[in-house]
Amino acid sequence: MSPKTSDARTKSNYSLAILWLASVVVGLVGYVLMTSSNSGQAELYTKQTGDYAKLFPLQSGSSLGATLIGIGVLGLLIALATHAVSFAIARSAATTTVVSETDVADIADTDADTVIAAPTATAPAVAFTAPQTTAPATASATASAAETTPVEAPAVNADETPSAPVEGDTKA
Repeated sequence: MSPKTSDARTKSNYSLAILWLASVVVGLVGYVLMTSSNSGQAELYTKQTGDYAKLFPLQSGSSLGATLIGIGVLGLLIALATHAVSFAIARSAATTTVVSETDVADIADTDADTVIAAPTATAPAVAFTAPQTTAPATASATASAAETTPVEAPAVNADETPSAPVEGDTKA
């Protein structure tokens, strides 16, 4: 079975092309709307008539046209940035090396001699002293409190293995 070759259609990004096209169309529509509204306003000003019913829609058309031009330019910038990112991803995917099974076997054979020892955890010897409580200020309570001695916990031997498994420990 021969390897499948990809044709030009599979390498096309239709959503990116639509974004480019929509941005250009919106920008052109905004330009046409703004220039026609501005020319209509100029005509009203040269006639020196106070026809506000015609002037206000023309002013709104100029504002809307300028906004559409801005949206079209913003869309073009987004399309350009998307195109650059898409190109960078495609370029890095083309330079990615493919590792074959024989390469993996060679790496495994080479690294089999290197053994990494798991770190051993030794707990330091800790002495525990029980907190002393204060008794009421009576003579008998004070005497009994003086007779108590702090309780010490047994020290942990450094040669003993910890009861909880250590991360990276291979013993099961």
